[in-house]
Amino acid sequence: MIKLLPEIAANLIPNAIFWLLIGGIAWLTYRLTLQRKFESLFGFKNEKTLVIYLSNLWDPTMNVRPWGEIIAGNELHAASEIQGVITGLAPRFPALVRGLAEEWFLKDKFRMTIQVSPREECIPSHNMIVIGATTKNSVRRCLLQEKKVLVRISGESTHPPISIHHNPLGHEFIVSRHNGDETHEVSEGLSPAIVERVMVGDGLDPNRQRVAFMCVGRTGFETRRATEYLAQKWHDFERTFKHNNHFARCLAIDRNGIVVHHFDVISE
Repeated sequence: MIKLLPEIAANLIPNAIFWLLIGGIAWLTYRLTLQRKFESLFGFKNEKTLVIYLSNLWDPTMNVRPWGEIIAGNELHAASEIQGVITGLAPRFPALVRGLAEEWFLKDKFRMTIQVSPREECIPSHNMIVIGATTKNSVRRCLLQEKKVLVRISGESTHPPISIHHNPLGHEFIVSRHNGDETHEVSEGLSPAIVERVMVGDGLDPNRQRVAFMCVGRTGFETRRATEYLAQKWHDFERTFKHNNHFARCLAIDRNGIVVHHFDVISE
């Protein structure tokens, strides 16, 4: 029996190595495929930069300075969920080589920064995720003004609010159509939130277009939940809207942050 052990080992070890190699290749192929889908959905094929624009809670009427930056903890936490998705795209290796592996897989592919929405109301020329409604996010306000927004929450406006302490947003989804707006009211006890994807930039040259995701809720709580929803469901968006550049998912959220139901809107 002891004499047979070397022969058994000689047969088992190559087989084990072969199946581990096959499994490793399949796993690596899956991770790279996942990465390519993420790149396509968020616009990294044309531009390697992604900027997350948070709402600005600065109130110029309460201070002598005309401009400042105050971010919401809810939105910063939600932005970290997006960061986690990007980091998670790199295959997980043992701790000894993890840093080198992540550097190799993500280097020159994703550059993400988090910024407060700027004072100047303009549409940036890079891929972006805009977190917050028009009341506190100037980028969202500009996208609405330029008629890039497919769905808004009732009360959203192209004009800055008189005071950020007043929330004018209602409980209705307003869908923009060529023949006029459609109104969809949220059931009692639920609040509206939106995850929407639009294309910005040069409409005539696909290579110069950029992707803008917008995560909007009636309050900061629903806004955070919408952003987390994007981080958790991005692969579902990629699969469902593979052939649609401009779409929105309208969420009805309860007090516990649970999405009770939703409906999708696709640009005409």
